[in-house]
Amino acid sequence: MDDSSKSRFYGAKTIVFWQFEECPIPDDIISDEVETNISSAIRDMGYYGPVTVRAYGDIYKLQRECCGFPIFYATSETTHDKILVDLLGQAVFRPRDSPINLMLIVGDISRHAGLLNAIRSLVAHGNFNVILSQPLKVASGQLPEGVDTVWLWEGLSVLARMVSRESGPATIEELGIDHIMEYQH
Repeated sequence: MDDSSKSRFYGAKTIVFWQFEECPIPDDIISDEVETNISSAIRDMGYYGPVTVRAYGDIYKLQRECCGFPIFYATSETTHDKILVDLLGQAVFRPRDSPINLMLIVGDISRHAGLLNAIRSLVAHGNFNVILSQPLKVASGQLPEGVDTVWLWEGLSVLARMVSRESGPATIEELGIDHIMEYQH
């Protein structure tokens, strides 16, 4: 998506779907900072509309208390399915001409056909901008169709500043966690 078509999303609401088991809270920050860091990072990307964070996973495996946003129970086998249902709910239960940003903070989704198809369909609809964040261990140069940016979770969670990479798909070796937090294709 080019900058002119993205501009209509800058003031739109952003809903964050966070798979906290695959993208855990870093040890060196307190849990309340994660929501603040995510919201601040979204604003740093130029999106200034309201931000809602929704977390998904096994709350019994959550190492620390989280507050300030809803946590939806799901086993590791059902987390992607729950996110998919909520993601599609955004398409069904919102005005047709209302743009929205959907940020997915997830682990490996490369084998989840339903989620990949939903992302492609929502972006093709025109009123949905999908932003993806993944941990370094699963991020790759191969992005889901309709997604043009991946932000590494390790940087997003601690509010590291993004560094754009315009020169084409990046390989994991090129993504030095110390200096590259985001890449584009």
